[in-house]
Amino acid sequence: MRSYIAKRKHIHLRSAIIDDALMLFKWRNDPFIIRSGISQKPVHWQEHSVWFQNSLKASSRRIFLIEMRKKPIGQVRFDACDTPSAKVSIYLLKPFIGKNLGVHALSQACQRLFAESDVDAIVAEIRSDNPRSLRAFQKVGFKQSPGKPHQESKDIIKVLLERPVQVPHNRLRFSLFDKQSVNHVMTSGHVAGGPYLSQMESTLAKTMGTQHAVGVGSGLAALRLTLKALDIRQGSEVLVPAYSCVALANAVLALGAVPVPVDIRRDDWNIDPDKAKKAITKKTSAVIAVNTFGAPASIEKFQTMGIPVIEDASHGFGVKMKGLILGGRGTASVVSFYATKFIGAGEGGAILTRQSDIAAKVASWRDYSNQPMDGGCLNDKMTDLEAALVSSQLKRLHDNIRSRQKVAQRYHLWLSAASHQSKQFKLPSFTSARVWYRYVIDLSTLPVVSIIQKLRRRGIIAANPITNWRPKGSQPCPIADYAYQHLLSLPCYPALTLNQQRLVCRSLSAVMKEYSHG
Repeated sequence: MRSYIAKRKHIHLRSAIIDDALMLFKWRNDPFIIRSGISQKPVHWQEHSVWFQNSLKASSRRIFLIEMRKKPIGQVRFDACDTPSAKVSIYLLKPFIGKNLGVHALSQACQRLFAESDVDAIVAEIRSDNPRSLRAFQKVGFKQSPGKPHQESKDIIKVLLERPVQVPHNRLRFSLFDKQSVNHVMTSGHVAGGPYLSQMESTLAKTMGTQHAVGVGSGLAALRLTLKALDIRQGSEVLVPAYSCVALANAVLALGAVPVPVDIRRDDWNIDPDKAKKAITKKTSAVIAVNTFGAPASIEKFQTMGIPVIEDASHGFGVKMKGLILGGRGTASVVSFYATKFIGAGEGGAILTRQSDIAAKVASWRDYSNQPMDGGCLNDKMTDLEAALVSSQLKRLHDNIRSRQKVAQRYHLWLSAASHQSKQFKLPSFTSARVWYRYVIDLSTLPVVSIIQKLRRRGIIAANPITNWRPKGSQPCPIADYAYQHLLSLPCYPALTLNQQRLVCRSLSAVMKEYSHG
C-alpha cells in the first residue's frame, strides 16, 4: 500500500500530440496490449497514422498519455465526447500492471473529462476473461447497470460511470405558499411597495421583538440608511469586523466615513469586543457586529462602550438570546434578503429598531419621490413581490431554523471521527443557541482554494464563504487573515437531502485522505 501511495502522486495525464504517433503505434501492436484489448488485432501504420491525425483534430475524441515521473507508461482514450455518453479505454505497459497505477490514472482522466465536457456518463467494455481490468474500473466507481443486460455478448461486460451528483453550496426551497403569495401580487397588478410590504414589516418587527421594521431594496441599503440615520458622516469612523462582507465597508464609505477593521475571535469568527474597545477613538461613531454564519455576536458587550451598535443579522435571526431575539438586539439591526441569505427573496433588506426616529428617517430616505433634491435620498425601495416572498418564508422561520440545525447536527456526527483522525480540519462547536446559516469548518494548514477545487471535481460545491476586502498595508488582523485562507463552507440548507449530505461527507473525507497521503 505504501508503494502505491508513494508512486501514484507521480502519475499525471497530458494530451497526446502528433509526435506521439509512432510511440502509440508501437504500443498498440505490443502483443501484451493486443491480448488485453477488445479487437485483439494489430493495426497497420498507414491506418494508425490517418486515424491518429484525425483524432487529434476531432472534438469527439480525447487521447491522454499516462506519465509517471514524466515517463509515458500508458494511454487513456475517450470516444464520442460530444454525445451524452463517452466511451473510455485504457491500457498500461506490462511493467506497470498490478500496482493500482491504472486506477489512479483512470480516475484522474474521468474527473478531467467530466470537468472539461458536458458528457453525462462514461461507459467501458471489458473482456469477461480480464477480471483485473473489471476490478480496476469498479474501484473508480464504474458499475454494471441494474435491470439491464450486463453483457453485449458472453465475452464482453459493459460498465458505466455517471457524472457525479452536483450538490450546490446553497439552494432555496420555495413552497406552494411562497408561489401563491407571489402570484397574488402579480394578479393584483400592483408590484411596487404597497400592502404586502406593510404586512411584511409588521410581521418582521413582531418576529424580532422590535417596534419598527422598514423594508428597503437591499442589505447594503439597510446598512447605509441606518448609518445615515445615526448621523454617520464625512470623517466619522465605524468599527467593522475585519472578516466580513465588503458591503459593510461600502456602506460606511458611501457616507464619506472611514471603516475601521477590527480583528475577530477564533471561537465564533465574530468581531472581538475587547479589540473593538481598544480601537475606539474620538471619531468612532458606531460599530457593526455581524452574527457570523448565524453565531450570535456579543452585542451586550458593545452596548457598554457608549457608541451605537448595529447588529447585522443577515446570517440568521429569530433565536431568543438572554431575553432578546437574535436580530433585535442592537440600537438598530439590519437583515439582507438576497438570494443566498437565510431568508432569500432575490433582493431586498430591512432595518429593525425600537427607536421611532431612526425608522422614520429610513422610511423617508428610501424613496426620493416628491422630496427636495438630496444626494442621500436614492431609490432604495422594496417591492411587494419581494415582500410577499419574505412574508411567506417568515411563516416557517422556526421550521427553517430546526431544519438547518438537523443538517448541522448530522455533519457533526458524521464528520467527527474523520476530523479527529486526520487532524486536518476542525468542526464548529455544535450548539442550538444559534442559527446554522452556514456550516463552516476550519482547514487548519490546508489551502481552502485547493480543497474547493477537489470537492468540485467530485460534484460538491463548497465555498470560501467571505472574500477579503481589506487593502494591502492595512492594520494586521491575524485571525481574520487566517479565516480568509482556511475556512471552508459546506452545503447547509433545508433542501439538502440525506444522500446529498452523505456524499458531501464521503467526498470531504476522501479529499482529506488524499492530503494525508501526501
